[in-house]
Amino acid sequence: MFPTSATKVPYRPTLEILAPENHKRLTHSELRKLQIKEAERISGLTMKEMGELQLAYMQGKADKAGKDIGEYLLDLAGRLGRPGGLGNQATWWPSLSAAQKASWQRRYDSVEKRLMQEAPAPIRQMLKEARALGPDKGIRFDPVACEKYIAYAICGNGTFSVGKSFVEDAEANPKRVYSNIAHELGGHWCYGGPVSMELLNHCLKQIADHQRVIATSGRSLHTIFGYPETEIYAELCELDWRIPTNSTDEPCRDIPAMLKLTKAAFEPSVARALVLALRYRVQLDPHVSGAARKLLDESIKDVFGRQFLSQTIGAPSRVDVGLGVLQRALGWSF
Repeated sequence: MFPTSATKVPYRPTLEILAPENHKRLTHSELRKLQIKEAERISGLTMKEMGELQLAYMQGKADKAGKDIGEYLLDLAGRLGRPGGLGNQATWWPSLSAAQKASWQRRYDSVEKRLMQEAPAPIRQMLKEARALGPDKGIRFDPVACEKYIAYAICGNGTFSVGKSFVEDAEANPKRVYSNIAHELGGHWCYGGPVSMELLNHCLKQIADHQRVIATSGRSLHTIFGYPETEIYAELCELDWRIPTNSTDEPCRDIPAMLKLTKAAFEPSVARALVLALRYRVQLDPHVSGAARKLLDESIKDVFGRQFLSQTIGAPSRVDVGLGVLQRALGWSF
């Protein structure tokens, strides 16, 4: 049902022949296409087949636990999913008087103005590009959303919402928030939809409607199956902007934690394909530094084993390897 070649070959990225000077031509959309191609090449399966394999794996786990698939996913989200949202209520902002709220808004306005004037050019460019999407886009003060999702800041569809702690940190030292801007706008926003979540969505479409309702009635499944992929990328993007007094993420701790979540949630061969394809995308991405790439490699080895990056894989049976993949995936000519 899930064909792979019996031949074993050393792991070799599909497009390592792509010269480094051409990497700058790659947009995030193009990188995602290549990431999918690499996942298919590594696994020897199409995305649809990987989704079917993942569904069979989860169904097996559910059967072993004596549960329906919906109950299994609901319980998994309860154990591993991230809290926040889904009716979580903000308490701090609603407790303030109108005068206090106005004072906080003025403090935020002052912070934003200072960032747009004094932040390094790459940080200012991220803020400008998000704001250019529309009047309701870009950075804004939204402490209710941040408290609801138990977050320092939230980014979605070009809207970068920051909370109380962001304002306080920026007032103390603007450099303390540069890494968060790089994380949210340079990371999450630019990365786009995670490939791993695409696989889960395929699985959810295959199960009965009432089971899907049960599966999605608790903590968000995205926090287990989709968030780790985009969070890893965001952590890599912020690495070079961190200073010792940063009070938010810690890439050296958080990236291994996200990899462990991927390992726990996905069928082993699917997890391997997803992780190696993400690594491949990171290697091609001109926005990710050498130090960040090294951190990802070390984190992968720590979580999956020192031999993970050098193990043999099934030779591709359906996905073409070489320059033709690049031409078909991106429409380039050479």
